[in-house]
Amino acid sequence: MDIHQKIKAFRLEAGLTQAQFAEKLGITQGLVAHYETQPGEIGKNGKEKKSSKPELEKLPLIAEILGKNVVDLFDDETQSKSDIVKKELKDNFERYAHLVPDDRQLKDAVLIPKLQMVAGAGSEGFFDVAMLNTKGYVPVERHVIGKLNPENLRAIEIVGDSMEPEFYEGDVAIIDMVNHRYDFVKIAGVYVVRSDEAVYIKKVEFMPRGGIRMMSINRSYGDITIAPDENFEILGKVCGKVHYEFYKGLVFDDQGIR
Repeated sequence: MDIHQKIKAFRLEAGLTQAQFAEKLGITQGLVAHYETQPGEIGKNGKEKKSSKPELEKLPLIAEILGKNVVDLFDDETQSKSDIVKKELKDNFERYAHLVPDDRQLKDAVLIPKLQMVAGAGSEGFFDVAMLNTKGYVPVERHVIGKLNPENLRAIEIVGDSMEPEFYEGDVAIIDMVNHRYDFVKIAGVYVVRSDEAVYIKKVEFMPRGGIRMMSINRSYGDITIAPDENFEILGKVCGKVHYEFYKGLVFDDQGIR
């Protein structure tokens, strides 16, 4: 079972309704439903249902409420340890920078503020205005951002697999925040998009009359078309990424910046 199936099974085992579980967790019942929905699951209306993976820091509380050990929510203990260590490194890299070997130290690094929200790739990130605030920093080599203004840049973590092989779950996208900057050039590319309360990272095409089409690189996922009158917003254009690999450290990609 994946984490979505496990949360549902453990909740039922604990004798909790979605509403009761949501109240204990301090979230909406709708978000619990997203947690229990597998990516790509089709609803009765024939459309893909919304799916969201809980943030790593919520897992201890979820496990406690359900009467489980946090490692029970992962496929195996090794994977859980790996994910926890990667999360700690991404959130608090400055604590461990001195442990990086000299030949792998960052050269001429820029610290990019990290958003509190996540961007969904198959799963969905959850939007709240407060999540536009930042928590911690992600160090990025200056050549990755090219001539972009660092003050406009933010880092956001990716959840889900719909953008593989370009973006993997746990990667951190570097985005040029364009929300409230209505003069940005609307050309096709990879963007972070808010649609209602969901946050996605997708390839985006701008439609002639103002709507957008969001596409996944992993073509096992379908396209999402958003009409001009729907509630959506382009939050930022992806201009780079940081990929974390054990034994390799940080791997940077400028996503084609010139």
